[in-house]
Formats: sequence, structure tokens, C-alpha cells
Amino acid sequence: MKRFSDINLQSTLKQKTYTLLYELWRLRKDNNIIYRFIILVEACQLCWFSISPKFIHNPSAMQWLEKALHAIQIDNALDKNNEKGLLSLLDLAFGWQMLYVLIFGFCIVYRISKPNSEGSRGQPMMIKFLNFSSMLISYLLALPIFQIYFTVMICVKEREAYGDLVCYQGIYFLHVVLAFLGMIMHIIISVTFLLFHSDLNPFSNSAGASPQNRHKLYRLFIKFLLPLMALLTYKNKSMNIVVYFYAVLWLIVLVYRWRQTPDVNRMNYFFTVGVDTLTLWLIIYELVRLVSVI
Repeated sequence: MKRFSDINLQSTLKQKTYTLLYELWRLRKDNNIIYRFIILVEACQLCWFSISPKFIHNPSAMQWLEKALHAIQIDNALDKNNEKGLLSLLDLAFGWQMLYVLIFGFCIVYRISKPNSEGSRGQPMMIKFLNFSSMLISYLLALPIFQIYFTVMICVKEREAYGDLVCYQGIYFLHVVLAFLGMIMHIIISVTFLLFHSDLNPFSNSAGASPQNRHKLYRLFIKFLLPLMALLTYKNKSMNIVVYFYAVLWLIVLVYRWRQTPDVNRMNYFFTVGVDTLTLWLIIYELVRLVSVI
């Protein structure tokens, strides 16, 4: 009897979770201009890891691009030689995702306890918060949040982000635990939302409507890997390996993108592929220049 009750509870939990995720997808309001803006900002974030002076010294002709990209990077806030900036960003990222998890859990419990309720009509602000946060966490802020958590977990003393903090001593371990838990929440939220953020309707008006594929997950994996490799090779002889590895990974992702079924909105699809191709060309340019310097 207890086993039957547990199975029934699991089935109800899955059903309510899928229903809530579907509702988040249904309530999204994509705008073509906003969608393309997000793609451009993501491209600028990703390009930084090929043109950053941490990996290669840029000639004067490229320094203007380096400065422009640096101005919109999370590194611009981290490298201030002030631990308060790093810890404030850690608290903000962790607190935001913790609030997301609590609200999501509350919505599930609410729907289980009151199966005949009106659903999201009784929780309009919560649903809007979850919908808005899912988009930001999974797309626009995915890479910066990874950078914040990795900067705390992998303490590089040569970096200016830590100020007077003493790595891996005393209260610093508390920050590491928060970063580790935040990383787990970040991955779960992003992967879950990206898997459900697909639209099979060939007549959909959604800006990012596309058949379900792994392209978005591969992009997320690159966003996870780049800051990790950048910190592990920070200002040492092997740091330029990041650019080599990045070029191979991005080429694989782009080829996979070309081979997949196009998005419903062909203009947005060609815009995305075009921006990704320009990103690849910039990476290749930096790679060729890096080889010529050696």
C-alpha cells in the first residue's frame, strides 16, 4: 500500500512539474528584436574568450574591439581588486537562483495540494518571475553566472578579483559551498528550461521556435567549459590552449547547427547562424595570429 502511495505521489509530482514547465513555455512572449539582441550579447560574451588579453596580446588595430567587449563582460566587474564585488555578485547569483527554486517548489506543492485550483491564475507574479528568470538564467546570464561561481571555486591568487580574501581558509570555504550549490542549481535550471524551450508548431509566431535538438545544450556546455579552462590556465604557458580548444568546439557546434532542421522563423535562424559564423571567423583569426606569433 505504501509503495502504491509512493508511485502515485511520484506520478502526481511529475505531472504537476510538466504542467508548470509547459505553462512557462506557453506564457513566454518572444520578440524578434529582443531575441536577436540576446544572440548578439551572447556572441560578444563568447568572443571575449578568444580576444581577451589573458590569452594573447592584441595589436593596436584590435585593441578597440578588446576594450568594447571588455566593457560588457562580467570580468569588468570582477577584476576590481575588491573582494566585496566578487562576494556581492556571488550572493546575488545564488540568492536569485535559490529564490527561483523556492518559488518553483512552492508552485508544485500548491498544485498538488489544491488540484482543483485555477493554477497560475492564483500565482500570476510567481509565474511571471519564473518565466523571466528562466530566460535570463538559460541564455543571457548563463556564461556570467558560470564565471562568478568558477571564480570563487577555483581561486587564482594572481587574479585581482579576490582583494584581501585568503583562498581556501576560514570563511572562504563557506563561499565555495555557496558557489558549488549555486552551480548545481544553475545547471539544473538551464538544462531543464532549454529542453522544454522548443516549439514543434511549424506555424508558430515565437521568435526562437524550433524542433527540439541538442544545439542549445552544446552551447551551454561551451559556456560552462570556457570560464573553467580560462581559470585553470590563467596566465601560464598553457593558457593559449583555450583558444585552440575553443576553435574546435565552436566549429563542431556550428556544423551541428547547419545540419539540424532550421528554426520556424527563417530570418532569426539565418541571423543566428550568421552571428555564430562571424564568431567562428574571429576565433580562427585569433588562432592564426596566435600561431604566427609562436
